[in-house]
Amino acid sequence: MSSNKSSHPLASNFPDASQEMLLKAALFSGEEAIENWKTWSGSVDIDTLDGASFRLLPLLHANLVKHNITTPAIGKLKGISRFHWCKNQILINKMLSLIAALRNEQIDVMVLKGGALIFQYYKSSALRPMSDFDIMIPRDKIADAVALMQEIGWKPVGKLMISDPAVQAKRHGQSFVDGQGNECDLHWTPLFTATWDRAEALFWETSEEIQVKENVFRVLGPTEQLFHTVIHGGYYNQMPPIRWVADAWLILEQEPNRIDWKHLLELGTIYSYTTILQRGLLYLSTDFGANIPPEILSMISNKKITLREKIEIRALSKKIPSYRIDLLLLKIWFRHSQQRNNASFLSQLATFPSFFKAYISIEKWSQLPSFIVKRYRGI
Repeated sequence: MSSNKSSHPLASNFPDASQEMLLKAALFSGEEAIENWKTWSGSVDIDTLDGASFRLLPLLHANLVKHNITTPAIGKLKGISRFHWCKNQILINKMLSLIAALRNEQIDVMVLKGGALIFQYYKSSALRPMSDFDIMIPRDKIADAVALMQEIGWKPVGKLMISDPAVQAKRHGQSFVDGQGNECDLHWTPLFTATWDRAEALFWETSEEIQVKENVFRVLGPTEQLFHTVIHGGYYNQMPPIRWVADAWLILEQEPNRIDWKHLLELGTIYSYTTILQRGLLYLSTDFGANIPPEILSMISNKKITLREKIEIRALSKKIPSYRIDLLLLKIWFRHSQQRNNASFLSQLATFPSFFKAYISIEKWSQLPSFIVKRYRGI
């Protein structure tokens, strides 16, 4: 079964040949790891690596040490790992402190993405670099959480517009920064396209509680964690999110018997992510030998993708040029129609203007020309 990733609209979010070798050198064991390391290291200059590859170097360093591989670059790799360990320690301490403050006010907290994956699967804060941390709180606690965060020194990034419940229903979260420049993304739903009422409920219902030091918080269950990881890697990001491969591979390696495969496919249907899920799982199986049941691979290979989803994926998986307001409108329309997928087309059309304003963070239509000019100039 060939992955044919280069012809797929999500190709930019999959590793290129060099990045694939790096991932295999960092993740595999034995001769496979060693051969990929030799080939990769002989073809690149660590000092000029792309950012996405650079974030994988701590994981590579750990695997080289595990395999007793000596190389002139080992000292540099060790230094890079130490740097990310120190940076992550700061972020993790900030995260745990915020969690403690929120829980002290009876606000439940779920940790998403890297902050959870480090404790669940990486087992070392050096191995999975983070630039920020992501937490999720119940939707009915947004106002309380925002007030508390501002009180203890977390300031919103950009204009805070989520005090209105109608706006909250159109957004997935709000970014905050503290006085030292540390960033926290506060979520009330884990998927940026799934903002409708109770879209997050399934993730809370299957979440699990873990304890780090004296701090207790929730994380996604293994099935939902795999789903979230693959989907998060499927959309456009300024830095190609190729480390989703490492995240997903580690989940599959460590939780082979705890993935509810049928439920995973159901999540793809519920949240309209069949294309991304299909492509990601096939890639993990074909190119990385991930342990995915043959019957599941057969099911996703034969599953039909709707025309709407094909168009949506092509619109959302690439960077939208600043001058293409038409593509931005298309992207926002897909977000809106997904949120109101049970409503009629006329109803969706009638409610789109208010959704559009909330999405681009304007309160009045008179602000639209200024938004367009700033976007066109890249401000």
